[in-house]
Amino acid sequence: MNNNPYWLSELEGAVPEAAYGISINVYTIAFEAWRRGLSVSFENVYSKSRGRHFIRYIIGNRQKNVKFTHNRSELVSQKAVRTVANKIATRKILAGKDIPAVRSGIVNTADLDAIKNITSDFNYPVKITELASSSKNKRTVTKGSPEEVSKFIAKQKKNAKYKGFLLEESAEETHYYAYIVDDKVIGVYKKETPYITGDGSRSINELLKESNIVRSRVPSISNLEISADEKLENVLKKQNYKIDSVPGSGEKVAIKSETESKDPVDVSDIFSEEMKDNLVNVIGVFPGLIQGEVEFHYDQDTEDYSVLSINGRPGIRNYLYPMQGKASPVPKAIIDYYFPETKGKYLNDKTPKFYFDYESVNDGLRNNRLSRILIPKHRYEPNLVSKSIKFQSKYELKKLKKMIKDNFIRLKFDGEFNVLDDSLFELTIVGNYQDVAYFYDYLQTKKYLNDISTADYDSGVGIGYSFNDLRSSEPETSDKMLKKTDIAKADKEKSSRQIRQYKKKICQRNDRITALEQEIENLKNSKSWKVTEPVRKIRSKFGR
Repeated sequence: MNNNPYWLSELEGAVPEAAYGISINVYTIAFEAWRRGLSVSFENVYSKSRGRHFIRYIIGNRQKNVKFTHNRSELVSQKAVRTVANKIATRKILAGKDIPAVRSGIVNTADLDAIKNITSDFNYPVKITELASSSKNKRTVTKGSPEEVSKFIAKQKKNAKYKGFLLEESAEETHYYAYIVDDKVIGVYKKETPYITGDGSRSINELLKESNIVRSRVPSISNLEISADEKLENVLKKQNYKIDSVPGSGEKVAIKSETESKDPVDVSDIFSEEMKDNLVNVIGVFPGLIQGEVEFHYDQDTEDYSVLSINGRPGIRNYLYPMQGKASPVPKAIIDYYFPETKGKYLNDKTPKFYFDYESVNDGLRNNRLSRILIPKHRYEPNLVSKSIKFQSKYELKKLKKMIKDNFIRLKFDGEFNVLDDSLFELTIVGNYQDVAYFYDYLQTKKYLNDISTADYDSGVGIGYSFNDLRSSEPETSDKMLKKTDIAKADKEKSSRQIRQYKKKICQRNDRITALEQEIENLKNSKSWKVTEPVRKIRSKFGR
């Protein structure tokens, strides 16, 4: 795999761990609106139809408010969403509009002639889905001929409860997924078995470690790393490799089996504008489906395609964090549509990155402590800088914390005070450049602080002030109502998150340093550098 996928720069270091996993669908939409100056609030809402509470968030300004659930707004037609949820009905509607759709049918018999009749126009192999009384009992297999289909159904009818069997053509073709907002294709991805690419010098084990560094940084899915275990050895053995084998340059080696979960791979660039228009037309068949996803088959040579399904409730994780290629700016497209007056009001990459405390949103609303949370306004101003300040001290921690916190409040700083070990501390600060300079000079006057250093900080900083003791599993907690056992458990989990976040920031910083070092090395090896070497030597003699 490509170990340098291009993810959205505005999200780098700006996604708190509480928003990892499925929560990324909510957080990234709310974050995009928040960073544009729109108001964002979260609510705990009870749904009578669902019989449960759920979190809804509201994005707005003085002119309007739009309510969202997950990454879909209330303005998306619920009728359209319910319609496309039925795959067979959707395919019939599309076929009626002369839009190619995957052929499918339901059978209740193992009779070979009946199966041949239903699948006479199908492209084999077909996928068979057992339609059982519970979704947990569904079973999906692939068969390559009507005879195989008949034998499978005959066997299943003897020992299982069923409502029928869904047959779908072209089971082994690649599935593509396109996210569409406001008549525009924002991104397309496919799923691919994870692999590493050989360079002719490093072993599979070395390349796997490099791959896992990237996989460990994916906020959308946890535990994505691949272990060098017996399962991997079996996968490699089928390809005539061992863990210490050195694959040739450009040689691809699968590191998971075909049956395991696959990686999203961005393929937006392979589609012509005409094909993208076809995908937009698919969504257009269903009025009010402002945003949705089309799943389809596609032949790049002929540009023939057929629609498998339309998803009115799609997630956006795979578009934001493909393991190869470029991320698709789905959050931007969504906020552009609902709030066009903010279009183009993007903060540049030199602006310090803020993120808001999504952990408090989750904890407060999901535990029914709060019914509504309003996120504080984004703290943008032209003269902000982001700095990291490290120092050593043997001073009493309680007094040190008070001094730091008092100055954060007085100077209106945002950031963190991290205890790295018994005498080593780090501050991450965003504030007015003059105030940050003043504070750094102020710290220099304190005799109980030693080895003070400062550096630019280009990762995300949470709004407000937080203290993190990364030495132990007992950070501060403000919830006095929890039982002691609950407090210990919560503190341990919180400390683990803080340590992982800090390690992640260090990893990102090291990645950037490595990239810069590589650029310098490439420059030194370039032809222009060698040609200008005599000129540089003459200048150095004269001190220029």
